[in-house]
Amino acid sequence: MKKTNITTKDIIFFQDLLHKSIIDRYVEKGAIPVLIDSERETLNMDPISLEYAFKKYETAKTVIVANLYGTQGYIKRLKKICNDNKAVLVEIAKEDIENSSDSKSKFNNIEDYMQKKEKIYNRYKDAFKELPLEVNPHSEEMKARFWNSFIRIDSETVYGLSQDFKQVTPEMIRKELEKNNFIAKPIIVPLHLTEKYRDCEFVALFKFAEHFYEVDRSVSTDAYTCCLSLPSDVELKEEKQNEIIDIIRRMFVKQTIKF
Repeated sequence: MKKTNITTKDIIFFQDLLHKSIIDRYVEKGAIPVLIDSERETLNMDPISLEYAFKKYETAKTVIVANLYGTQGYIKRLKKICNDNKAVLVEIAKEDIENSSDSKSKFNNIEDYMQKKEKIYNRYKDAFKELPLEVNPHSEEMKARFWNSFIRIDSETVYGLSQDFKQVTPEMIRKELEKNNFIAKPIIVPLHLTEKYRDCEFVALFKFAEHFYEVDRSVSTDAYTCCLSLPSDVELKEEKQNEIIDIIRRMFVKQTIKF
């Protein structure tokens, strides 16, 4: 991680989907946080929202981003925006190898480790093709580390509005997996929804559009509502992963009543 000299009352732009422990380090030094919404494809910092933020806070000189769950965002675009505004981009890997919950012995062969992670990711991706959900997306142009695999359920299915499937939410899946001794977790809470940072300035595209109602239409909130991090440790055996897949697939039941 690139170090920056933070002084009191420096305005810093933080990705909204970021671990609180990271932003806390800077706030403790006196930084003033401004939160930036995610873009929908990778759930990392939205370049357009960042541009809006620089227009409002021209003195900001530091931008903190993270590769959420090992999926790299639009780093080239973000770097260009930072360069144009004479700002520093600090890129943090969400899952740093030295801080991973996996034991260090698993990193004796990093290539073997990453291949196992990618196989787990691809099994989930292939298994859910016909369901109204997607496994954390990444493009070939972006580096993907596959630290974690998470699913994003179609919002209509989550809210019970789908004409094809009955309601399924991340929490429903989490509880069902827990009954079968599998641990799945919600993705990190958007900073603008936390008690400590809810009063911070939050820059998001939906705030620049016209709305009939005051509703949080941010990408980060939608992701928190619709996403679930699945078991993806390298020690996960294929037969156990197939059990997880079967549990999830059974939860998606076709609507019997057509609207």
